[in-house]
Amino acid sequence: MDSTIANLNQIKLNLSASKGGIKDADFALETGNLAKSQISQQAANAMVAQANASKQTILRLLNKKE
Repeated sequence: MDSTIANLNQIKLNLSASKGGIKDADFALETGNLAKSQISQQAANAMVAQANASKQTILRLLNKKE
């Protein structure tokens, strides 16, 4: 009986450790996804800003020729 109880306690500990590992992996995955999303958003903002700057430069050049 004692060995069965000890075995069940060990199983409980193993399951708890596995569950913690899964939570850690899920958190790491979501953190990575968040970082990827933020970098993509920053890159998109930079591209829009660059496109706007290019348009303004072209307009300035066109206005100088007139």
